[in-house]
Amino acid sequence: MDFKTYVQSVVASYVEKQNKSIIFIKHYNTLDITKDEILAMVDKTDDKIFLYHEYAMHDMHDSYAPFLQWIRRCYDTYYRDVMTAEDFLRKCNVYSMHIETLASLIRDDFCSRKEDVMYFEIQYETYRMMQNILGILEYISKEHPIILIISKLHLAPYSTIKLLKAIIDQSINIHAVLMYNDEFIITDYKKQVWNDLLQSVSN
Repeated sequence: MDFKTYVQSVVASYVEKQNKSIIFIKHYNTLDITKDEILAMVDKTDDKIFLYHEYAMHDMHDSYAPFLQWIRRCYDTYYRDVMTAEDFLRKCNVYSMHIETLASLIRDDFCSRKEDVMYFEIQYETYRMMQNILGILEYISKEHPIILIISKLHLAPYSTIKLLKAIIDQSINIHAVLMYNDEFIITDYKKQVWNDLLQSVSN
């Protein structure tokens, strides 16, 4: 069995049983596999949301990429016709100071905020934004099982790695297939949070 077929069979078994929240697939050098190839053996059903992203070496990644765009897509698909973006975010218990920013992202694909950001509150605001994303994902996943598929995770931005660790640590009801190149040298500023993520998975 070649490695690509192995990945297909592992993912199909994982999706069917869903007895773990996260599965890591470690490979070496480059694994060229598309979303359709990854899901080739999966028995797809309408009740599951498959969200796929592959990072690229020279892309500039947004904070928490691709999670904010995934949230926007889920809102458009499941909630736009039944509630406003603001009502949706309130149901997700989003921090009140961030509702305007996230609602503009959901509606217009562009973040805007009228309130000033105090530099001494940046750490707190960063923490609350991560909790917002976790709360939104948890709210969606209660109605629609979410399966995330991320390829080339070793290229993910710092904020996304930290978010994935929080998903694992807080046992958010989300299933994820995460693929990464173990031979890739992680940039120094991301090394600690990357190692923390791998340790959470090992635990």
